[in-house]
Amino acid sequence: MKTFFCIRLNQYNKSGISSKIWKIERSSPRIVRAYWGSCIFDKKRRKPIPSKKLGSKKWSFHSEKDAIIFEQKRIQEKKRQGYERSPKWRQM
Repeated sequence: MKTFFCIRLNQYNKSGISSKIWKIERSSPRIVRAYWGSCIFDKKRRKPIPSKKLGSKKWSFHSEKDAIIFEQKRIQEKKRQGYERSPKWRQM
């Protein structure tokens, strides 16, 4: 499973920061699943955790090659939107 995070300033939140999590996996060679939602940072475990149940979606493909191409396109799309593989607070 590949996990990505997006941390941005958000004037509408009480804290002023918005943090999101997005995960993608190929659960079998031809099935791709994605999970998304908001997350909070657990200071004790130094780990981001979902703040509520994550949303999810599943896609089925005719071939493994189609599933791989779809997964890579989705990852590139999320990177363009500002998602990163490791959260910024771990890089500090």
